[in-house]
Amino acid sequence: MSAAPLAVQRRRGHQRGSAAVETAFSLIILMIVLSAGFNIAHAMVVRHRLLSATTRAARICSLLDPAVAAQCVRTQVENTLGGLVDACRPLNILPRADTIGGVAVLRAEATCRYAGGPWSGLLDRWGGGPDSSRFQMRAEATMPTR
Repeated sequence: MSAAPLAVQRRRGHQRGSAAVETAFSLIILMIVLSAGFNIAHAMVVRHRLLSATTRAARICSLLDPAVAAQCVRTQVENTLGGLVDACRPLNILPRADTIGGVAVLRAEATCRYAGGPWSGLLDRWGGGPDSSRFQMRAEATMPTR
C-alpha cells in the first residue's frame, strides 16, 4: 500500500517539470512569431506612408512652378514620413517633369530599403546583407501640372 502512492508522486513531479520546460519553449516560439509579426506590420506601415507621402507631394507640388517643384517634392515626402524616415534608408526621391499624351505632368518617385523595426539586424544577415534589394520599397505618383 505504501509503495504505490510514492511511485505516483514521483511520476507527477516529473510531469510537472516537463510541463514547465514545454511551456518555456512554447513561450519562446510565441515571442519570436509575435516579434516577426510586429516587424512585418511595421514594414507595411512604412510602405503605406511612403506611398501616401509620394502621392501627397505630387499633388501639392504639381501646382507650383517646375523650377521649385523638385525641392518641394523632397520636402513634402520627408515631412509626411516624419519619424519613419529612419526606417527607410537610404531614401531616394526623384522628382521629374514629363509629358504624357501631350499633357505636362510631375512624376514623384521614392525608393528606399526598409531598415527599421526590431529585427532589422536579422533582416540584414539573412536577407542578403545591407546592399540587398530584397527589402526595397518603391512608390510613384504622377499628377498633371497647371
